[in-house]
Amino acid sequence: MMQKKFAYFIALLGICCCTACYKDKGNYNYHPINEVAVSQFDTVQGYLVYIADTLKVSPVVTGTLDKEGTAGYSYEWSYETQDFVSTVISTEKNLRYAITLLPGNYSLRLKVTDNASGVLYHFRANLQVSTAVYEGYLVLNEVNGHSRLDMLSYQTNTQQFTQITDVLQKMASSLPQQGSPVNIFCMQSSVTATADGNSYKIYLSSSSGTNNLNSETFDYEAKQNISYEMIGDVPQDFTASNFFGTFRFGVIPTMYMVADNNVYIRTNSYPAFPYVPLNAYAGALPFKASPYIVGDPNYCMIFNMDKRTFTRTPSFSANYVEDMAPGLNFPTGKDLVYMEMSYSGVIHAILKDPSTGAYSIIRFLLGTTPTYNDVITATDFDKATHYAMSPDRGYLFYSVGGKVYEYDLSLKTAKLMLDRGSEEVTYLAFPNFFYRTTKTTYTSWANLLNIGWYNAAGTAGANGTLEQYNVPQVNGQITLANQWTGFGKITSIAYRERR
Repeated sequence: MMQKKFAYFIALLGICCCTACYKDKGNYNYHPINEVAVSQFDTVQGYLVYIADTLKVSPVVTGTLDKEGTAGYSYEWSYETQDFVSTVISTEKNLRYAITLLPGNYSLRLKVTDNASGVLYHFRANLQVSTAVYEGYLVLNEVNGHSRLDMLSYQTNTQQFTQITDVLQKMASSLPQQGSPVNIFCMQSSVTATADGNSYKIYLSSSSGTNNLNSETFDYEAKQNISYEMIGDVPQDFTASNFFGTFRFGVIPTMYMVADNNVYIRTNSYPAFPYVPLNAYAGALPFKASPYIVGDPNYCMIFNMDKRTFTRTPSFSANYVEDMAPGLNFPTGKDLVYMEMSYSGVIHAILKDPSTGAYSIIRFLLGTTPTYNDVITATDFDKATHYAMSPDRGYLFYSVGGKVYEYDLSLKTAKLMLDRGSEEVTYLAFPNFFYRTTKTTYTSWANLLNIGWYNAAGTAGANGTLEQYNVPQVNGQITLANQWTGFGKITSIAYRERR
């Protein structure tokens, strides 16, 4: 009986299927929809706007069934942050938005809804909110005994630099007039960048003291003096002669500050610089430290000018130093003339024998035995005033008055590259970029030799020139890449970076 019922069920199912197939003749009524397109909304180049400007976009909306763009549509404009937070700013077709956003990169989004079909269409473009001082070289000059900060502001949309003379005056900064210039230094100071500028530092040091400028507006208030970033009884005119920083993505930034031959350290663990010198052996008084220091996120090296020996902190958290282990064969008994670490981690140190006056140079990686240690046989090297190591070629550049030489460590020969007669080289360096590995422009610029020239016979405040040179292989003649005039006596240069 059960088998009969099952057979009956199968037969009935077959009849239903056949009936369904018979009724479906494949005759459907397809109705094309109005597919929407937008023009005059730049989804390729995007938009660059400045704070307080009004962003204006007037899109033209058409459809495949609406060639004239007369159909009914609804609109929604929004921007999205890099943290994927979206904010609606308009529901009008034509966008008119007064920019109050903090500087940075955003995604500008337009949603168009076809009211007849209810179909929603999405369009997006890059939006960069900027200021006149968003990014670029900060050039600290001396003009009539005082500091003047100029800027080569980089415009990402044109890929050109705009020169701004006295950028603090241009930005109506409240920083009082400063004494003679000492140093300008820029660096991100926390793991996560914030748009308010508090996570990025711009320190301007002069004979008047060291002050931190607002990194977005360059404005200033009294609490931005370096003394407010230090723990201890710090004098108001405390002046840092040098800064050095280590920063890698996801790693706590570490900043070292040198003042009066003392070294101070700040990490994210310490939001301020303890007014306790790092240049001391455990349980001993501080020694006289060289202003040239090198390091990485793990530890740093400091040169003891009293003992004429290299020292290092034993760990990241240590607040004292130890002499380099004897087995590493670091030179002792010589004076440190200059030291720098390139972006590849290679360190060069120039030393002078106080008894013979002979100069030598060593090359090493942090904490390892020097792989090069030899005397310098270069023309007029005893008269040199500025030094710079080519990070990609390994040549030592040095200046004597208005002359610039290139010294080959392998051939032990010096070649005169530039001779400007009565002009004086006041600045010589290869720029440091913390974000060099993430931005191709920085990668290229890091290999350019920067030279600051000063013509004492010229008009004060306009008698300085900044030049950048390409450094070829095989001791080839350096070639001019960029030149800007109208500076004062250039003392220090730093680049205000953007990720």
